[in-house]
Amino acid sequence: MLVGDSHAKVMHRPFADEFAAAGLQLDATYLPGCSFLAGSSSDPSLCLDWQTRTLRTLLEDPPDAVIIAGYTTALVTGFKDGTHVDFDIWDSKGHRANSERQALAFYEAGLSAVVNELSGAGIRVLLLSSIPDFERGPFERISLSA
Repeated sequence: MLVGDSHAKVMHRPFADEFAAAGLQLDATYLPGCSFLAGSSSDPSLCLDWQTRTLRTLLEDPPDAVIIAGYTTALVTGFKDGTHVDFDIWDSKGHRANSERQALAFYEAGLSAVVNELSGAGIRVLLLSSIPDFERGPFERISLSA
């Protein structure tokens, strides 16, 4: 089972094709803008219900493995597409992170909680890292001529 935000959605088809070639089925559940965390959230009003339902479903009907994928850079660094942005992560009490250190702590707590729940139920968990984010777009400095 592939779980995560819109980045997980983008990965679903190519991964599913590779899994199918190996005789395996890859299902997925994703919600754009929502990291798969427990307690912490990238958008409480949008994500908390989905996070809770997804975790409950995985625990009630365990897959062989869960692959957690998603975009984390802006959540924990306050940096997106070459600009500084507000930290997009909240703790379980609804407090928004106000520093990189706090954002990383909120993310780590949420990811650890979900991984511990799944692995405690005997489910293998794989983590896929974020797509890299650059301070400047790599094409801003490249001159191409036809």
